[in-house]
Amino acid sequence: MAGELEQILGHSPGDFVVDSVHTPVAGASAGVWRVRGDDWSLVLKLVRHGAGAHENWQSGDDEEHWYYWRREPLAYESGLLASLGGQLRPPQCRLVT
Repeated sequence: MAGELEQILGHSPGDFVVDSVHTPVAGASAGVWRVRGDDWSLVLKLVRHGAGAHENWQSGDDEEHWYYWRREPLAYESGLLASLGGQLRPPQCRLVT
């Protein structure tokens, strides 16, 4: 994780603490964590396609599936969310790998 944090921050993250902030129910979410260092803080969301989710929230690997597991990262990568106008603003995405 230190390598990804360095990419995001532009410098070595130093010591950091990771706290879980969400217990995943949906199949495309592996978890959400708050990661913080001495002078920075960010939220890490890990998406994945896998089993183990509630039966109503199983992710799909087909782009046409209603809950395609890569839809959110693809929306950030496309720039679509950055083009939203008015008062609606998505969280700022710093890195998709």
